[in-house]
Formats: sequence, structure tokens, C-alpha cells
Amino acid sequence: MKIVVVGLPRTSTFVTTQLFSKLYDLTNHDNPNVPPLDRVRGSQILQTLNDTDGYVMKFLTPDFKMGFGTERTIDPHLIPWHQLDRIVFTRRSNHADVIASLGLYKILGSHNTRPPHGDTDSRMVKFKESGRKIHINVQDEVRNYLSHYQFFNQLKNEIAKYYQNSCVEVDHDYFYLPLDQAVAKFSQVLACEVTQSQLMAVSDRWGTPQTDYTAFVENYQELWETVKNQRYQL
Repeated sequence: MKIVVVGLPRTSTFVTTQLFSKLYDLTNHDNPNVPPLDRVRGSQILQTLNDTDGYVMKFLTPDFKMGFGTERTIDPHLIPWHQLDRIVFTRRSNHADVIASLGLYKILGSHNTRPPHGDTDSRMVKFKESGRKIHINVQDEVRNYLSHYQFFNQLKNEIAKYYQNSCVEVDHDYFYLPLDQAVAKFSQVLACEVTQSQLMAVSDRWGTPQTDYTAFVENYQELWETVKNQRYQL
């Protein structure tokens, strides 16, 4: 089985990739983290996609050559979408929270550690206890996010046009449902049996509140209002 997960940053791509690895006992390549202009690495990733089996691989939109105005080595049109058993798109309906989460990641994350993923993360706890809050340059960050989002939607629609039967969408919110509801939701969306033990193995968020970013972002209300005013583009 070959599965690729595609999503915007901070939309639960990490845990989604883990889930599919657990469900189907697949090698989890996670995010290939292709650095700009690393053409050798990019070629290796494409070779893995074409010539191997039994994997799940994650791509964030910045990993693609066409994404966000940055030069990346992976051209999405070179990915063998037709060979994939599942193409999984992640989504997160609260766009302001995505931008806030990205802002926190810049402060708390690093290339060598798992990104912070909620109030139970020790880095989030310490930051909250410190009383500090980040300030987001709202106009710039919303403009940047819109570029991300529009590219993602264009790519998703193009892929779904030709490979609709292979496509499935996983919502960030599913990972906060009570466990019994999450089992039912994932079983329905993925059209396969999903068990509580499989879900517990990939996340401890079930039934917990999502992060209240007003506790971390001093101008969250401004961010929220600006995003709301862009609803015709989202």
C-alpha cells in the first residue's frame, strides 16, 4: 500500500501520518523536509514514491516547488498520484488558529524536535506559565497564509479531479473528539475498521479542549477579525 498525506502546516498532518502508519502497518517516512535546491534528495524521494511499497509519506505545501513562492525541489506534478492507494488531505477550519499555531511554532519549535501540539506539550505549558505572549504581524501573516491556502486548494482540486476515488479528507477537529466518537468518525471517513487502541497509540488528545490561542497571542482578536474578513477567499 502507498499513501501520501498532503496538508498545510499545523493541520494535524503529523498525527494523520502516524495514524495511517498504524492502521496499515506502513513505513512512516513522515515529512521529507526537502531543503531548497537539494535536488539529490528530491530525486531520492521521488524514487521512493515510485519504486517502493508499504509506506506513508507526508508533504507540507512548502515542500512543493510551486508553494509559497519558495523554490523547492519537489514538483507536485512529478509525484505518481496514479500509483497511490490513498491520497489524504488534512484540513483545519479555524484559519486564525492555524496562523497562531504557526507563530508559536516559530518560537517553540525547531528542526530537531516535534512541533508543539497542544496545551499538554511541555513547551506550551512553560510558555503559558511564563506569562509571555507573542505578537503576530497580522496583515503579513494573513497574506502569507492565503497564498498557502490557495495553493493547497488548487493542488487538492487538481488531484481530486483525476483521482477522486483515492482521495480522503481528515479534519484536525477529529483528533479532539471523545474517543468513541472518534472511532466512529474515522471508521466512516476511512471506510475501514478503526479501533480505540489504534487511536490511543497515535494521540492523547481525545476528548480534550483545543488550544485557546488568546492565552498565547496578545493580538489574537485582531487576527480573528482579519481572517473573518477574508472569508470569501477561505
